[in-house]
Amino acid sequence: MWVAYVDEALRDLPGAPGRAFTCWAVFESRGTVGDARDREIVQAMRVRQAIRPGFRADHAGPLGEPLLWLPDAVAGAVRASYDGDPSYLDVMRPRVELHVVDLD
Repeated sequence: MWVAYVDEALRDLPGAPGRAFTCWAVFESRGTVGDARDREIVQAMRVRQAIRPGFRADHAGPLGEPLLWLPDAVAGAVRASYDGDPSYLDVMRPRVELHVVDLD
């Protein structure tokens, strides 16, 4: 499931062919094995030309990259909205663009 999620998420990044170019993404480190799996997915996407060759992917922990908490805050706001409390997402809406990824 994680592989499908990362594959879909990376494919939809602005760095995908035909879109504005994103040159760098920082993923939250998930340990040696998880980070290696992420790098394999990024490389496979380069081979398939699903992302541009110059796309750079690094890993960091929350102490090394404080903005890694931001996706958790957005995910919490989206979850709260689905659960009937849109107030958190409403505050973010001017700066957040939601994309629903169907994994079926």
